[in-house]
Amino acid sequence: MDSLLSPPDELQRLLDRVARRLRVRHAIRGAAFGLWVGCAVGALIIVASKAVWLGVPGIWLAGAFVVLGLLGGLLVGLSRKVLSETGLALLVDRGLGTREQIVSALEASLVVGNPESRAMADRLIERGRELAAELDPATAVPLVRKPEARPFYFLPLALA
Repeated sequence: MDSLLSPPDELQRLLDRVARRLRVRHAIRGAAFGLWVGCAVGALIIVASKAVWLGVPGIWLAGAFVVLGLLGGLLVGLSRKVLSETGLALLVDRGLGTREQIVSALEASLVVGNPESRAMADRLIERGRELAAELDPATAVPLVRKPEARPFYFLPLALA
């Protein structure tokens, strides 16, 4: 019968850092999308304020919608689920090209099998520990996925 263990400390620290970085990436993406929506609504309000009296200056109302869009997008981005430990390990393996050594070490550390397979599992875990100590999560999980997408994040700031 198999019993569950916990991953080695080095591997757990790497996965925790990757999860934090993924949360930040989700928050940035959500905030940028919310800022785009806020800018679009704000522009519509400014145009409408020229034709109809809104009770408040249109620029103040537009600014409020820009801020609300930013905060709403940030909250939506922060509320997104982060991957499971296995998903995070696969993300690191894919991002850094470690040929699934991190996920193999994670899986080997979670299940204890028979003594013959334990020697192989120990080698996988040791290799995973070595890799986890030297890998950089910033390389595996960039905050902006594609460099050509950077205007998506910075243009609404200019518009706001």
